[in-house]
Amino acid sequence: MKWTTKMNLARHRKFFYPMVFPVILPLLASNGIASPTVGAHSLTNYDLGQNGSLIISSPARNTQASGSTMLVCIGRGDISAFTQVPTDNRGNTPYIQLGSTHGYVPEYPDSGTALYAFPWVAGGTGHVITASTVAFDEVTLDAVEIKNGGVIQDFKWNEVLQGDPLTSLNVTTTGPATLVAFWWGDGNQYFVHTAIPDGGFTVIDSLLPLGSYVQTAVATRDVATAGTYHVTWNSGGNEGAQLWLVAVQSAPSPTLQARVSGDKLIISWPNPAGGFALETTGDLISTNSWTPVTNAPAMVDFQNMITNAIFQPRQYYRLRKQ
Repeated sequence: MKWTTKMNLARHRKFFYPMVFPVILPLLASNGIASPTVGAHSLTNYDLGQNGSLIISSPARNTQASGSTMLVCIGRGDISAFTQVPTDNRGNTPYIQLGSTHGYVPEYPDSGTALYAFPWVAGGTGHVITASTVAFDEVTLDAVEIKNGGVIQDFKWNEVLQGDPLTSLNVTTTGPATLVAFWWGDGNQYFVHTAIPDGGFTVIDSLLPLGSYVQTAVATRDVATAGTYHVTWNSGGNEGAQLWLVAVQSAPSPTLQARVSGDKLIISWPNPAGGFALETTGDLISTNSWTPVTNAPAMVDFQNMITNAIFQPRQYYRLRKQ
């Protein structure tokens, strides 16, 4: 989506003070704001007693350079190991914990799950998510990229014990969204697990065989309209589960604003505004005349701000979706 700010300077006689009238003109974008959808994803784990390392890292994945939301959900045998938020090798910090850490009550209160997010992640080739752990613990890490994200619209957690329908709580969206459901079973190591979602959800990752580990399944669904949604999992009646459900939406398009201070033009737009770049031109007739504004913006009260000298009769600015 592109917005243009037009700044006209009238020519003035000597001794007259110049007057500047910035006008904000929204333009219809040819590319628009794309709806969110699932991008790169991965699952990695250590079985109980398998690894002596103090970290667990996802496989390297290629993520969108900008404009994505990253979700990281972790299940641990030792709940006391939830001491730090995840990190990554792209400089995104800090990841935000959504809600609280939850133990498996009453079966395994010393084990549990937690969910983290980075709404505007800087991505690229070889993107790796890392979390701290304790030596020889069983731990599983799910990572899901939501392309064209930016807003955690809603999220819910609940735990359902064996024998009851494994139905999540509802999440509500205000428009197109990607729903991400995490299933964390509480069954023992002596059987192969089952985790099949309903309601149009598709499993993208799962870990369900025999063994001593934290079992998980991840499913996603893209929805086109505002509404209230949930998911019910079929686990064959063999176990209960912790259920997370997250709704990610695209961020609203940022509004470009301008004001004059002395002989300077101050341009501002919301921060964060992932995937948008500020460009300028002095000529709207030529379609190839737009050039990037290279001076880095300062952040003031969650606004990106750039101050430019007024040196041309006409100058135009726009935010362009990259």
